[in-house]
Amino acid sequence: MLSSLVNKKTPLRHRRIWIKSEASDLIQFQGEYSRDVKQYVSDWIFEKKPLIGRSRNQFDTNNCELIPAGLMTYHPDGTKCRVNLLINSNFVLKIEEPLLLLKAMEVLPPNLYLTVNNFFDYFSNFPIIARVYGSIMWSYEGNISRLNPNSDIDLLIQLTNSCDIDALARRLLRFSQLSKIFLDGEFEFKNGNFVSWRELTSGTKDILAKTDSGPKLVTRNSVIKIALT
Repeated sequence: MLSSLVNKKTPLRHRRIWIKSEASDLIQFQGEYSRDVKQYVSDWIFEKKPLIGRSRNQFDTNNCELIPAGLMTYHPDGTKCRVNLLINSNFVLKIEEPLLLLKAMEVLPPNLYLTVNNFFDYFSNFPIIARVYGSIMWSYEGNISRLNPNSDIDLLIQLTNSCDIDALARRLLRFSQLSKIFLDGEFEFKNGNFVSWRELTSGTKDILAKTDSGPKLVTRNSVIKIALT
């Protein structure tokens, strides 16, 4: 039976998912990973740190009891290894929203901290909640900084009201240019679609939307219309 913690109406993508420590030996690895990587995953779960919900891909089973999740591991030389996992929903302890940008500020290098501090004033007139994923989130949850002054900032922008996302996307791009920090990320919509705000500024007619069940093409106009309702 699907865990009561898993709400089908709420996307799992980018959500932080904590699972039972005893389940660390029962998760399914989707791909070939070294013994060191598998041990890293086991230790991470045993230390009560979260995995991250991800989109289902072509290699995942369609078993709805198994939740696609992921974890970023880091080799000694600093290179990244994305680990794709499947976890049984009955092992889930709790699921929380993606990490707030404000909360993540404590792990930022000084120049990124100043940029983020300016972000809140620059976007105060937009009805949004700014969250993060990527290296900032892993740094925060892992209690070890994976960041440097040239690191990107991956933003997940959630709308709290109707909004001109075309104007918002252009303003995000402008802020990135002014701050000389590469901002990237997605808009999250209530229908479970996640759309790159940079792609939205490109003006292309069809854009890629990511969902829990995988990617799909949507029209730019339909995305803008949803945000205005």
